[in-house]
Amino acid sequence: MMAKLPWLKLIGWSVLIHIFLVALSFVEVYLYSILINPGQDQSIYELHAQQSAPYISILFGIPFFYFVSRKLAKKASIPVQWIGVSLPIVYMILDAMILLAFQIDWSEHGLVFFISFVTKLGASYLGAKAAQ
Repeated sequence: MMAKLPWLKLIGWSVLIHIFLVALSFVEVYLYSILINPGQDQSIYELHAQQSAPYISILFGIPFFYFVSRKLAKKASIPVQWIGVSLPIVYMILDAMILLAFQIDWSEHGLVFFISFVTKLGASYLGAKAAQ
């Protein structure tokens, strides 16, 4: 069953979702810097980015995972729940590798990351099931 998973599509979509979520974080910080808190030192915006990025990931990750999983499941020749679970797992592995490279303090951000991963898993599963 696992061999039939579209691994390249899962990896490709995971990378693309990462790119979209990072881009949205940049947009959010840019809007924050010009509309809400202009004229601050760069370090203020960097701190804001670190604090807001996980929430941007949760908020926008839910619809991304729902619709991508739904799209992949419509074309799948395997049980759709495999897509619904595999997409967020591939994403989580990629995300963990990136976060480890940046030496994120897991004790400080662990709960937010857990919530982020659980919401992505739920959205992806529901999206795949909706494709049936």
